[in-house]
Amino acid sequence: MKALALAALLAAGCAHGHKSQGRASDGPELVSEPLRAALARPAEAMTAARTRLTLQSGVVVSTCDAYLRARRAGAEVSESTDARLASSEYLVCDALDAVRCADHGAGGGHAAFGDELAARLDLREIPSSLGPRLDERVHTLAALGEPLRKSATEVGVLSADWTFALRLAAVADVDGDGKSDWVVWMTDEARTSTYRNYATLVILAPDNPGPLRIVRWPSKGEARKCPG
Repeated sequence: MKALALAALLAAGCAHGHKSQGRASDGPELVSEPLRAALARPAEAMTAARTRLTLQSGVVVSTCDAYLRARRAGAEVSESTDARLASSEYLVCDALDAVRCADHGAGGGHAAFGDELAARLDLREIPSSLGPRLDERVHTLAALGEPLRKSATEVGVLSADWTFALRLAAVADVDGDGKSDWVVWMTDEARTSTYRNYATLVILAPDNPGPLRIVRWPSKGEARKCPG
């Protein structure tokens, strides 16, 4: 129940949004309230106890710090429903890790977030329940032929039996290349079965033309060291 409540909180934080914590030209724009709170006290957020999360190896983690170390080493979340539900609580850990070194947003915004992701995000690059429906011709949300809900902070397919949503958590220069990136939370849930899937994605330089570049977060390998 705790994971479900936190998932709802994460969604609410993105839906209501935050106009700016310093404009994007001055600093990262934190759209999610839970992420903003975590970034205000990152050391505390990294070690705070969370719902126990079981990984496929059988290892159980309960803090952002332990979770991120395991994920960077290649660990995946267990496929059990309880583990997938618990993983929704760790999306804020992913986003905190993505933006903690970013000291600016490189001037970007997100007014066209919903339209851009619907038209340009290649869904074949994201493991999700939509996979069986995708091919060379149909591989974007706009091409699915489903009614879409779009805004400056969210885009998704919401039906009586399914939810697939991409919600903006932050705008920041995550990779330090001087261009804005979007930190995005994916929710993929069946309403009539136990299927659950959550992920954090970083959309690199969405202002660049062409297909959007996607990185699943956290990326594998050593943790980044922040400048200074």
